[in-house]
Amino acid sequence: MAVGTCASWIAWLIVLASFDPLQSGVFALLLFYITLAPALIGTLSILGAIVRIWYQPESLTARHVTRAFRQAFFLSLAVLGALMLLAKGLFTWWVTLLFVISLGLLELVFQSAERPQGERENRA
Repeated sequence: MAVGTCASWIAWLIVLASFDPLQSGVFALLLFYITLAPALIGTLSILGAIVRIWYQPESLTARHVTRAFRQAFFLSLAVLGALMLLAKGLFTWWVTLLFVISLGLLELVFQSAERPQGERENRA
């Protein structure tokens, strides 16, 4: 994961240095977002997994990595969404709030589906 993340950051830096977004058009913006997405996801996944493993060393590492990856995906989606909204001039507080609430609800669905069946029955 670390090698892929480094490669993604290098690709993003190359795109950033090679293209002028005002003159290159849609292709440059597409490359910008396509290279930034895996770089953000990889970086946030690695950092999230390290923090989770550090705070809860007794839990399974695979579970930490899975949760960190999912949350990194959602956070990267939020960052990329905010950048796209900003580029289109649609970045307002209420659109951002709706977007963040939607991602929070999606994470809540994943967390509730992740619980063992016995835990869900005991809480009801």
